[in-house]
Amino acid sequence: SLATPFAFHSEEGTYGNTMYAYLSFGTEDARAVEIGMNKIIADKITGSKWYRTYLSNNAENARAERLIGETVQLFINCFIAITGAIAVANVFNTLTNSIILRRREFAMLKSIGMGKRAFWRMIALECLSYAWRGLAIGLALGSVVTFLIYQAMMMSFAGLDFVVPAGWVFAAVGVVTLVLALSTIYALRKSSTGSIVQTLRENAI
Repeated sequence: SLATPFAFHSEEGTYGNTMYAYLSFGTEDARAVEIGMNKIIADKITGSKWYRTYLSNNAENARAERLIGETVQLFINCFIAITGAIAVANVFNTLTNSIILRRREFAMLKSIGMGKRAFWRMIALECLSYAWRGLAIGLALGSVVTFLIYQAMMMSFAGLDFVVPAGWVFAAVGVVTLVLALSTIYALRKSSTGSIVQTLRENAI
């Protein structure tokens, strides 16, 4: 786009009526055209300090803004992936070690007559309680932080709507449930090796 003022001044330094003409050009190679037009402006379009021609490469500006947006999005996605991996590893380690350390407790429950179905129901209810408490606290804090970020962005951008990302919420619920289920199954299989008597003896020693 080209903006050229047509100023009606009697001489430099005086004020008068000024009219701007904006011209837009479409091209496939915006960079080459920009270089050529800048050369034409510098060589053939002369003027004083109060008479200038301005050239703006809209295609290059849009490309630069798009690259900045993609870079920021990539950084955010990497940060989310790293943070999520750390959180999953911590939950997996904590829950697995907690269940393995309770081998004697589980052996005692089985020795007094608790069946496999009742045992798995107890473990499932414990996992659901962990998931419920974790999701309740996490989603509540996430909603508050998201709303604060929205309020901060409203100071710079107008017309934004506060929308709860339902897809991401369901994805978080699914990931939490899956991680808890896999951690529990892995820990129970690892801790169920050996007989009940052997487990009680080992922990007693």
